[in-house]
Amino acid sequence: MSDQNHYIGNNGHLTIQTARAGILAGFLIYGLFGIIDPFMIPEHYKIVWGIRFGIVTPAIALVYALSFTKSFKNYAKPLLMALLFIGELGILAMIYISQPHQAAFLAYYAGLNLVILWAGFIFKLSFSESLFYFISIFVMYNLIAISKQNIFTYDKNSLEYSWYIGNNFFLVANGLLALIGTNHLNKSTNELIHKNQQLLKDQKTLESAKDKAQESDKLKTAFLTNMSHEVRTPMNGIIGFSELYLDKDSTDEEKKYYANVVIESSKQLLRIVNDILDLSKIETNQIIVDNHFKDLCIGFKNTYQLFEKQCREKNIEFVVSIPKIDFCNVKTDHIRLFQIINNLLENAIKFTHEGEIEFGFKIIDNQKLRVFVRDTGIGIPKDYQDLIFERFRQIETSQTKMYRGTGLGLSISKQLVKLLGGTIDLNSHENKGSEFTITIPCEVKMSQTESQEEKNIDRLKLKSRKHLLIAEDEENNFVLLKIYLKNCDLHIANVKDGEEAIEYVKHHNDIDLILMDVKMPKVNGIKAMQEIKKETTDIPIIAQTAFVMAEDKKKLIDFGFDDYIPKPIEKRDLFTLLDKYLVD
Repeated sequence: MSDQNHYIGNNGHLTIQTARAGILAGFLIYGLFGIIDPFMIPEHYKIVWGIRFGIVTPAIALVYALSFTKSFKNYAKPLLMALLFIGELGILAMIYISQPHQAAFLAYYAGLNLVILWAGFIFKLSFSESLFYFISIFVMYNLIAISKQNIFTYDKNSLEYSWYIGNNFFLVANGLLALIGTNHLNKSTNELIHKNQQLLKDQKTLESAKDKAQESDKLKTAFLTNMSHEVRTPMNGIIGFSELYLDKDSTDEEKKYYANVVIESSKQLLRIVNDILDLSKIETNQIIVDNHFKDLCIGFKNTYQLFEKQCREKNIEFVVSIPKIDFCNVKTDHIRLFQIINNLLENAIKFTHEGEIEFGFKIIDNQKLRVFVRDTGIGIPKDYQDLIFERFRQIETSQTKMYRGTGLGLSISKQLVKLLGGTIDLNSHENKGSEFTITIPCEVKMSQTESQEEKNIDRLKLKSRKHLLIAEDEENNFVLLKIYLKNCDLHIANVKDGEEAIEYVKHHNDIDLILMDVKMPKVNGIKAMQEIKKETTDIPIIAQTAFVMAEDKKKLIDFGFDDYIPKPIEKRDLFTLLDKYLVD
């Protein structure tokens, strides 16, 4: 109750309406008592009227008038306490003037009881404040009776002495009643305040949850709308330019252009699908980190080759900064690491129109890997720098409306960095550029024998003709694989489902390798593989599937597959696997 701003208001405190009612009631009661003053103390009633109507009632009227001001609640408690004290002193002054044999000595003490009750119940002062009024009234009343009116000189059996004792009894009784009631009111008020505060807190929590749900709903709706546009754009390119490619009037040069558009649109569509899959995996906590040693220098050089053409076409200088060492074998999830780097580089190229893009890494104390991607692009406004990492968020300002994208790349990157146990930091200035820094813990080995340098294989060097079975229900996928392998000395057979694959193996004992699609009609690839493995374990069976996460590969290996290749199948990856299992 020490906070004056909370004295008048809700939560069980005094309200302005009850304060006015209490002031007005005190004004009427105190004023009406003036009618009996000439009868109670006839020789001094004019002095009493001077106190009553010249000091106390004007003070009451002034406070009542102030209760209509806007700032009344800020100083209500001290004002009401002062008003009660003025009333108390006024009544004590009247008692001081009277004598024990006069009716005023008996009657006016009732006003003191009213002050005690007003402090405790009407104005709802605290226990200590009510105690102050009770003690001050009791002490001053007795001092007046003893020192001014010499009450103890009266006969103990006299009416005047009996009045004095009776007045003290009722003052004490009334004071205790007021204090007990005030204490109870304070406890009830505090309980009410606590419950109300909890309700307000719960209400704010619910409102916050509601706002977040509504915001999330809006963001998802905007995301789906944007995603629909993002998917339709490459699909339009794929369908439209494929139809143009079939036009018999198209020249070879035009067909080459059309084919390139279809390829680029397909890659764009694949990136969108991968983003959605990654987001789904992150939201359901299904991503498993697959840490292993691999040469980081090769990975950065390959990444440079991947993006160098795009930068050259935009006339942007592209720089890779790596330590001047031949090998740097780092234990981490390299697939996830370069997924993050690729996301950052794609953004850098998208938002940079001149200047340079630089990326690279440093090893810190052989315990931490620090990767950076720096550009001289449009930069990110300070107010947006936290928002860009939120899922379903895509900054849209006058500068960025021209740029397309799902808005998921940075959100996915931040979650992947977190899974790797690291942090991602941003330093960006609008119209000057941005720098993303990733720091993750890792193990480092500088041994050449640990290097996992990839082979560049474009054909197989087979000593004899090999028998390859491809279990694939999609005709286009099989045709693509057959075209990839047209220059290889392979006998290629195709079955449409798992049941056919099982039957084919039963009737052919010279199969060297099986590429098994996981999702097929009748009998799926997993069951087909397991049935074949029951009959023979000599044939390596490689799972080919659109499930592309590291944890998916682990599950497929646990099921019994010898290896795994993700869809869409890249030619280099296909030849690497065939080289592993078919080359003698």
